[in-house]
Amino acid sequence: MLKTISQAKQTVTAPANAAPAKRIIPPKMKVVRGNQQGIEGINMLIFGTWGSGKTYTIKALLEAGYKVLYLNTDLGGNGLKSFTIPMRAEGKVDLLENLAIIPPLEDVDDFVTFVDKPESVFPDIYTFDPDFIFWDGLHGFQQFHIAREIADLETKDGIRTIEDEFSVSGKEWQLVRNATLNSVHKFLKLNNKMTGKVWHRIITCQEDVRNAKNEIGSDPNHRGVEQKVPLIQGQAKQLMAGAFDLIIRTKKDNEGKYRYVFSGRDNSVQAKKRGFDLPDEMPADFGKLWETLAKQDGIVRDAKNETYVQQES
Repeated sequence: MLKTISQAKQTVTAPANAAPAKRIIPPKMKVVRGNQQGIEGINMLIFGTWGSGKTYTIKALLEAGYKVLYLNTDLGGNGLKSFTIPMRAEGKVDLLENLAIIPPLEDVDDFVTFVDKPESVFPDIYTFDPDFIFWDGLHGFQQFHIAREIADLETKDGIRTIEDEFSVSGKEWQLVRNATLNSVHKFLKLNNKMTGKVWHRIITCQEDVRNAKNEIGSDPNHRGVEQKVPLIQGQAKQLMAGAFDLIIRTKKDNEGKYRYVFSGRDNSVQAKKRGFDLPDEMPADFGKLWETLAKQDGIVRDAKNETYVQQES
């Protein structure tokens, strides 16, 4: 896989005297029956407008005694104050010891380095051993970090004009889509490769409002309906939805209290609750939500899956 988007336009050729390519034999894979399947982490996408309680989710996890690894790709820094200030006011500063914060990832290369080799960014990641890894700001990663890489690509004559900056070609949209999907896929595969402990993954992004069109996954009976959807551009929005077990919308009610939305009438919310028995909407208590998810999926704390352990070569 190419490390950066800019490398995608480079053509790689082998020298004339190069040795024949060696055949790569994939590792043996163990086929298991459904009742023998190892525990998998739960993948969640949480979206909503700013101030709707997305990052606040971490407060409930820390209060329940879980460890959280946090990384941010949003604009202008992170939103940790939304829960660190209340925790300090409640005398719960000691719980922040279970929160590890990755330094700001300034570009695509930084992010790729982290998902490919997390220990190169956080050497103690496998001993800290989080229960949850929390990626805050997927929309910023796609629309700022990836977009900046695209803007750095040269045009045919080597000069990028103002018109080029505001006009994205079909090929460049493909690069945006692929970079988004590859990044999400790699993040959602992170686990403790030393012990096999299962990590659960949460990604957040802002909310967009769109009309349902003839898109991948759209229901013909609901086209034209105004939808609350994750703020992800292009086909990546539809394609990446399959990677998540839960897609949760956050909002504030008329009393200013946070709520979780798992489905909407007439397809008004792009949400998802794969196999889980959950109400359409509930108060935003992630501690209670997680108890329900873990019970229904048979997950116990510190669960391990031996297939995640990386064997030494």
